[in-house]
Amino acid sequence: MSTLAEICIDKGLNVYGSDIAKTEVTKRLEGLGAKIFYDQRSQNVHTVLPDIAVYSLAIGEDSEELSELRLLGIPTYSRAELLGAILSEYERVISVSGSHGKSTAVSMAYAVFSAFGIEPTVMSGAEIAPHSGYIRGGKKLAIAEGCEYGSSFLELHPTVQILLNLDLDHVDYYPSIEDIKSAFREAADLAEDFAVLSLDSENLLDIIPRLSGRAVTFSKNDGADYRYEIISSDGRGSEFLFYKKGGEPISFSLSVIGEHNVANAAAILTAASALGYDISLAKSALRGFNGVSRRLERIGRLGKCEIFYDYAHHPKEIGATRDALLGAGFKSIGVIFSPHTYSRTKAFFDDFARELSRFDFALLTEIYAARETDNLGVSSAILSSAVSDLGAFSEAASPERAFNIVKERSPDCLVLMGAGDLKEYKAYFEK
Repeated sequence: MSTLAEICIDKGLNVYGSDIAKTEVTKRLEGLGAKIFYDQRSQNVHTVLPDIAVYSLAIGEDSEELSELRLLGIPTYSRAELLGAILSEYERVISVSGSHGKSTAVSMAYAVFSAFGIEPTVMSGAEIAPHSGYIRGGKKLAIAEGCEYGSSFLELHPTVQILLNLDLDHVDYYPSIEDIKSAFREAADLAEDFAVLSLDSENLLDIIPRLSGRAVTFSKNDGADYRYEIISSDGRGSEFLFYKKGGEPISFSLSVIGEHNVANAAAILTAASALGYDISLAKSALRGFNGVSRRLERIGRLGKCEIFYDYAHHPKEIGATRDALLGAGFKSIGVIFSPHTYSRTKAFFDDFARELSRFDFALLTEIYAARETDNLGVSSAILSSAVSDLGAFSEAASPERAFNIVKERSPDCLVLMGAGDLKEYKAYFEK
């Protein structure tokens, strides 16, 4: 939402909004000229009386503001509808979607396509500039993050649709894996030129035979249109080869850790090569890519312990983060995890417990409810108990208690992990 607000300000529009707390993001928007209310009451609508209103799917139907807007007959549009309308102004649109890695891949795409002499406009759900997900470029190319929640990515109609991976998630919206597969298939078919898909994702592999449009595939194994091969990996990043089927390998270096980041880079290189660009020009761009805020971001040190901040909030993401840190050479790894939404915690309860038990210790914050109100009978204390039953040290801990445990156990590294804010915990560790 903040990215869209900034784009509208950039267009010279008067922008108003509401939030529940003042943050660095809202302060930035206010500095750019937005007027923000720090409550969410129907009176705000009468104060502004806007021409149109745009809402997030995180806003419930019982919202006072949304109800008042509709009562007054003011046109309302979802975030994705506005994003789709904005993207229609660009000659070429690359939408990056997937269950994991979207924001990182969008930022990588910006680096890669900039290396071709293009000035892309970027619209991301994560901060790719200080407190902003927006980079204004030219009208030739827009790179946007396409969110699958609420089937939002179906509003975008891109030139190229990149699908990084596919797992069951957002179980409050998609009742089954078949429902989310159907949405991804539709998103792929909306691409004007082609869709890029990973053959390493079993669920994406399943939808490829059902696509009506052109598919371009990549994989770490044989059988895809493009293949990548990791040569080495350590705490400084990875070296990998990338090549088109039947072509000569090109070597690349990546300065962020984890095989999942190599896969993200391969997806972007696949799209660029299929569009006809000389991808060897992107070597220095990928080597200089330093990641995205909250994606295995180093934020401090406590004695010999390195502190990272990470957005992972799905069991597969938790596992990928741990694997990346082990691959970087860390031997003992602790985690402070903020579960994200009751529905996700309940649906993947056993998977969360298993993945968290693989850390040297797992400390849990309260569940970040986001848009939900029903706790569905789950809590951080219950999840922590399940982690302990699997043999790992685990507690549902306050920030002060967590800090003391980390000092006592002195791991090689600690990850503050989850989609919630974690600011109370972060304050103890960020330096």
